[in-house]
Amino acid sequence: ETGRADAHPMMVIQVGQPGGVLNAVGTGVAKLGTEKTGTGMRVRVTSGMDALVGAGDTELGVSASDSAHLSSRGLRHYEGRPQKSLRLALPGPPLILGFVVRADATYRSIGDLKGVAVPGDYPNARPMHFDGKAMLSTVGMTWDDLEVIPVASFRDGIQAFIEGRAEAAITSAG
Repeated sequence: ETGRADAHPMMVIQVGQPGGVLNAVGTGVAKLGTEKTGTGMRVRVTSGMDALVGAGDTELGVSASDSAHLSSRGLRHYEGRPQKSLRLALPGPPLILGFVVRADATYRSIGDLKGVAVPGDYPNARPMHFDGKAMLSTVGMTWDDLEVIPVASFRDGIQAFIEGRAEAAITSAG
């Protein structure tokens, strides 16, 4: 509702932090949707968007598939609070994840990162925590084998890497 009888309706799309792929996808959807449908679409940056969409606070949200799966079923950090009104409108882009290190680093495998400062925790981006856990498990390691620098989000982890507070960081390509 816009308050003007002749105005087009406005939709809100929840997106992740600027600099991340989910923000780029949501911003693109909002731009294209506005141009092609005449319905105004604007983005709202947040974390935990599945709960906001599920509660009806916004019409659309761009979310990682694992986060949408967990939230719709009330698993892990959504335990006891399944977001039953979520519906998949569009599958997200496939993300290829890995650890990034500087070009002159001596690390050549995930196993080489034992004891190294790496961003982790990710309370605002829990899929990143579980992705890291999965990658580390491929070489018999856990987060406890790293010097974890607590960060809230993917963007914060990359920023720690850029600033030199971390020697490696989880990132995606794709």
